[in-house]
Amino acid sequence: NTGGILIPQFGSGEPYPSSILVSGLTNLQGSNLLVGKVTVTLNGFAHTFPHDVNMLLASPSGQELIFMGHAGGPYSATNLTLTFDDAATQSLPAGQLVSGTYLPTDYAPVDLFPELPPASSANVLALFDGSNPNGYWSLYVYDDTPGNAGVITGGWSLGLTALNSVNPAALLAASMIHSPDSVFGGNYLNYQITVSNMGPDLAESVVVTDTLPASVTFSSATVSQGSSTNMGDTVIFNLGSISNGASATATIQVITGAAGTIVNTATASTASTDLYLAASTAVNSATVVTPPPAYLEATNLVGTSVQITLVGGAGLNYAIQTSSDLLDWTAVLTNTASVSNGSFIYTDTRTNAPLRFYRAIRLPQ
Repeated sequence: NTGGILIPQFGSGEPYPSSILVSGLTNLQGSNLLVGKVTVTLNGFAHTFPHDVNMLLASPSGQELIFMGHAGGPYSATNLTLTFDDAATQSLPAGQLVSGTYLPTDYAPVDLFPELPPASSANVLALFDGSNPNGYWSLYVYDDTPGNAGVITGGWSLGLTALNSVNPAALLAASMIHSPDSVFGGNYLNYQITVSNMGPDLAESVVVTDTLPASVTFSSATVSQGSSTNMGDTVIFNLGSISNGASATATIQVITGAAGTIVNTATASTASTDLYLAASTAVNSATVVTPPPAYLEATNLVGTSVQITLVGGAGLNYAIQTSSDLLDWTAVLTNTASVSNGSFIYTDTRTNAPLRFYRAIRLPQ
């Protein structure tokens, strides 16, 4: 599109958006080819304060990527040719801009574009891989600070490499969340892994592999479809096939260890061709904190009874155990410490116990 784009002192570029219509990218059977690579070139970019300028590319399928934002600082730019390519070796500088080929670059803060939903958090043009190339590709230009203006005199160009996949082509996107946040050491931590197939075809034989951090202990696993297997510290989920646009979930429950930050990584794979492998790995960080200490207080009551008061963490689960030799322990009460004062009471009414030891252990919850 050779039409120029005016960048106002503040607000949306004119036109907003500037579009390119792609058509006819089909195979001999009439099916659409797939996007294999995307590049974007700005022809004749000029601005008196480039830091103000933000640019977003939207595909016909609706994916959105901010590929330029808050670069160039306060240094005036004139008649630059800027190409954005995932194969580039450098990001746009925060300082003086010069013509060249760059990685998509969006410095903080991330802007919201007028009339558009928040863009994806992706930072690579491979976001568009596997989508349908046919339709309108749109360039949105937005100046977020009053006072300076610019222009893209020669418009912009879109570079597309289209492919015809022999095998079914899928695009797996994996994400992971955890709960609770944060978690006491020794308590349960739950991970939920979601695997979505962004298409365009069926994702066959999807497998998720999660090698758990060394500081946690596996407890259980469930899946929304398929099956799970636990081999030591590695949990493997066989999710079967996931249709285009569908998702499957896998959950893992672990018992946490010492306080600190634990990082868990899960990777999804498929027997189909995965068009964007970077999206199939999910990384999650969780914080483990030291629980409050617990202790026991003993009081002799009238007769042969003894009252044991546990003082610990409010709302935490404990078991009081007894032993006569400090080797073999038997639980006599399991209870939850009061949320108001972190305590509860156990009264031992047994007789003929001249020597008895008591202890409390905290239970996972």
